[in-house]
Order: sequence, then C-alpha cells, then structure tokens
Amino acid sequence: MGDVQLLPFTPPQLSLVEPWFADTDTQRWLGGPSWPRQMLDLADTPLGTFRGAVETGRYRWLGWDDGRAVGYIDCGTHDRWTTWEGGPAGRGVLAEIPGPAAGITYVVDPGLRRRGYAQAMLTALLTSPNSPT
Repeated sequence: MGDVQLLPFTPPQLSLVEPWFADTDTQRWLGGPSWPRQMLDLADTPLGTFRGAVETGRYRWLGWDDGRAVGYIDCGTHDRWTTWEGGPAGRGVLAEIPGPAAGITYVVDPGLRRRGYAQAMLTALLTSPNSPT
C-alpha cells in the first residue's frame, strides 16, 4: 500500500462503490448498495438538521491507491454533538454539547480489508489542509 489520496466522490464512480455495500458487514453498519447513491443525492439538497444538530457541511471522497479505488469516506459536519433517541417512542435530543462536530463514515473495498486502508484514509482526511474537521 502506498499513500492513499482522497478525491471527491462523483456519480460516475457509483459502479466502483455500490458492490462494496452488498457486503454483509457493510450492510450491517451503513446499508445496502443504494446507500452511496443516497449520499450523492443529498449533495444537491439544502443543508438541514440531523438528529437535532444543524448541518454545516457534507463531504464525500474516494480513497485511491496507485490508481485503484480502495475505499469511500464521508464526513458530515454539524453545529453541535447531540445524543438522539429515535424510533416510534423516541424523545429526540436527550443531550447536546455545543461546538463544531463531525461524523465520519468509511468503507473499504471488502477484498482489500485489513491492509491499513481505513487508517490511511482517516489520516489523509484529518491531516489535509482542506479537511472540514
């Protein structure tokens, strides 16, 4: 594995990423193959609220190693951290911590897992001068 480069995730790259979301472990945590398309569709909608926090940005990238897509990473930024209780009887926001917050989601191509790509993508994101976090 070389240095992983993060480049913006765009609609023409869906065919690279959707199979990763057919993986059982990925579905358990994030959802099925429709998930990346939903994230791209959100890019064209105004920022709103999510679980009681105001969205301040949405960012999505593919991780590349030597010309090969190896993973997907997503970062949503918000105006605060919230503890949320959802569901039919949910009470909504239970607690909050003021100040900027970010939620990071990532998926590594199932055939390339356990090779350090997740750590490399997170490092690239957190050390980038353009990082939203």
